[in-house]
Amino acid sequence: MRAARCPARLLKGLAFEIADLNLIRDRARAHNISTIIQVDHGSDVEEYEEVLVLYSRSRPASRWMMWRTAHAVCMRATDGRIGRYRTAALAIEALLRNGG
Repeated sequence: MRAARCPARLLKGLAFEIADLNLIRDRARAHNISTIIQVDHGSDVEEYEEVLVLYSRSRPASRWMMWRTAHAVCMRATDGRIGRYRTAALAIEALLRNGG
């Protein structure tokens, strides 16, 4: 009997550094934005070691997902737009600057 083949998952996102998580949490909290850390987030074809979900307490419809790759920090807004940043600090600052 042959074993069934499972589709290989593409590791799309890596875990953040602890210092980056603290920075994101502190900056978000100061602007009334909550953060949730989802570990081992994924689907049948993509896998993330860690994804941050950020949402505005004052505007519940405003949500963002943030993840880190080997080369960038990516942030996707509710409307599907994805921004790419060199660091987590630049990503959270862009979110706050743009009305997060």
